[in-house]
Amino acid sequence: MRRLAALALTALVSGASAGSLTAGGSAWAITTDAPAGSSAGLASPSSAAPAASTCTSGTVVTATPWPVAELDLAAAHRVADGSGVVVAVIDSGVDPKNPQLSGAVLPGSSALPAQDGKPAAPADPHVDAAKHGTLIAGIIAARPRDGVGMIGVAPGAQILPFRNDTTDPSTSDADRGQAATAATIAAGITWSVSHGAQIINVSESVPADDPALRAAVADAAQHDVVIVAAAQPASDGQQSSIGYPAAYTGVIAVAGVDQDGTPVSDSAAGPSVAVAAPGADVVTTAPGDGHCAATGVGYAAAFVSGAAALLREHDPDLSAAEIAYRIEATADRPQLGQRTDATGWGRVDPVAALTMSLPAKAAYGPTQPGGAPPPTASAAPIRLAAAVSSHRASGRDRERAVAELIGAVGLAACVGCVVGGGLRRRRRQARG
Repeated sequence: MRRLAALALTALVSGASAGSLTAGGSAWAITTDAPAGSSAGLASPSSAAPAASTCTSGTVVTATPWPVAELDLAAAHRVADGSGVVVAVIDSGVDPKNPQLSGAVLPGSSALPAQDGKPAAPADPHVDAAKHGTLIAGIIAARPRDGVGMIGVAPGAQILPFRNDTTDPSTSDADRGQAATAATIAAGITWSVSHGAQIINVSESVPADDPALRAAVADAAQHDVVIVAAAQPASDGQQSSIGYPAAYTGVIAVAGVDQDGTPVSDSAAGPSVAVAAPGADVVTTAPGDGHCAATGVGYAAAFVSGAAALLREHDPDLSAAEIAYRIEATADRPQLGQRTDATGWGRVDPVAALTMSLPAKAAYGPTQPGGAPPPTASAAPIRLAAAVSSHRASGRDRERAVAELIGAVGLAACVGCVVGGGLRRRRRQARG
C-alpha cells in the first residue's frame, strides 16, 4: 500500500527457492535453494530462525518475521482478525499441539489410508508426518504468543484440516507415503465445503486438468467458498505452465516472492496468477512447538487465505468473487495498471484490502465481478486534494487518504500481485 500510495500521489501531481521437506529421526529440517538466514527481516542471530539444516521442532523465534512487518499485520488486526471464519487446509495434516495453534484447529478428516491395525479409522488429520500442513496453518491463523513476533494473518480464524498427503511412511502414523492426487484434492474440497469451510487453502497441485477436481472447484464456487491455491509449475522446471487447481477460473492463484519481490524458484508464471505473497524465509509454526523458516510458493498461498479470512469477517456480505477482486485490486504493485504473469496484480496488502474504498467503475486493475475488463488508456490528470496534503496526517493516514481519493475519482485500486505458484515439494508433488 505504501508503494501504491506513492504511485497514486505521483499520478495526482503529474497527471500521469523451491523448498523440500526432509525428515531425519525425531528431528526434521526444511531444505531450501535460498541461503539460510538470507532475509533481512530475521533480525538477530539470537532471535532469528536457525539455519535450515538445524531447524527442529521446539526452536522458538522471538524476532518479528519480515512478512509480519511488511504486511503490517498489526494494523490489519485493528480492523479484523478473522474471528468466526473457518479456513480449510488441504495438506499433510495440522498438529494442534503447537501453542500458537491451541484452540485454533477443528476436527478434520483425511483421504489417506487408515493407520495399520486400525482399518476402521481414517488417518488422523491432526498428525503432520510431512511437516508441512502445520506450517501453512500457522501462517493463516497462529495465535499471538508472549515474546514472539510471529503471528498469523487471521489469528482469530479456525483451521479445518483435511489430510491427503504424507512423505514420511516411517513414522508410527504409517500412511504408506501417499502423495496428493487430483482425487484426494477434489475430495478435500468437497468435504471442506460440506463441513462449513468459508476459505479453502490448497498448497499442492496436479499437472493436468481433472474432471472430478474441476467439478469440486465449481461446486465450491456455487457455495460461495473462496479457494486459494499455490501457483506451482505443472511439472518441475516448467515455470510457464501452472498446475491445478490454481489454473482453474475462479481460484485465487498465488505466486511466491522474497522480500525484494523476486519470485521464488518454485513459483510458476502465467495468466492465471492473481497475486503474489511472501514465499521466502517465512517463519511459521512447527509441529509440536516452536517455529521454523521455510521457502516455497505453497507458503505464499497461506498469506492470501489469511487475507481472505480477514475480509470475510470484516464484511460477511462480500461474495467469494468480490473477496478475490478486493485482494487483487488493492495489491501492492509498481504501477497502477500493471499486471504480470509472474506476480499477477502485485503483492497482497491486507490493510489496503480491508480499508481501501474501491470505485464502482475502475480505470485500472482486475475485472470486477460481473463487469467488463477495465480500459487500458491512461486516466485524465487530476489534482491533489487538500485532504492528502495535510502535514499532520501520519504516513499511513496519508497513504489511505490517497487511496480514498483514487477511489473517489475513479482510478482503479491496485490489484493483488501474484508471483508464481505453490510449494513444490519434489518428494510429495501430486501427480494426479
